[in-house]
Amino acid sequence: KAAKEQAERSEYLKTSFLANISHEIRTPLNAIVGFSQLIAEVENPEDKAEFCRIIQENNDRLLHLVNELLDLSKIEANMVVFNLQPIGMNELLKTVYDSFILRCPTDVQLVNESLDTEHYIYADKNRTVQIISNLIDNALKYTKYGSIRIGYKQVEDYIEIYTSDTGKGIKPELLDSIFSRFVKADENVHGTGLGLSICKMLVEKMGGQIGVKSELGKGTTFKFTLPAFKDNDYPKVEK
Repeated sequence: KAAKEQAERSEYLKTSFLANISHEIRTPLNAIVGFSQLIAEVENPEDKAEFCRIIQENNDRLLHLVNELLDLSKIEANMVVFNLQPIGMNELLKTVYDSFILRCPTDVQLVNESLDTEHYIYADKNRTVQIISNLIDNALKYTKYGSIRIGYKQVEDYIEIYTSDTGKGIKPELLDSIFSRFVKADENVHGTGLGLSICKMLVEKMGGQIGVKSELGKGTTFKFTLPAFKDNDYPKVEK
């Protein structure tokens, strides 16, 4: 009976996964095809420029989706190779901060709350940047004014990294499932719903944990831990 229930659940998850992916692929693809045809029919340069902008925007959405699907499949198949090394947190956060500062809306302030004393994690730099970037991307989608803060602190043998925003927050009933595939805080906001799921898997693969706290209408804080590096002590981390 348990095996039968597990098989039925696996079948349901697979069907749901394919349905969501089909929808997410069709939406930008339809826009690309439709506006590509319109470009050939219009002569107004302003119209052509607008259609090109729409096509580029949907190209980016489609490429982002494909990259997320590839990441998801590689992580699940244990094909991701982690280049684990000591990483200075202040330098890491500055890299992320510099890449996002010009992308923030006028009414949203990005704040880097790095500590005065450098702390080190033992992790994969590119994957850690990917996690923090995903969390900031998420915050930008739901924060129209106020601030998005990034920072860290040491908690025992780990470094706890956080992003905190003053956005619309997450409904209480979604908090337990927000790291599941295709779950989004707002269905009207662009996104595949895969980003947080990928963040969770990457964090856990590097020996940490991730969590979220949110208050509707006031903002959301994501926190994740990674092993701290000190005194040449290399933590045991799954590769």
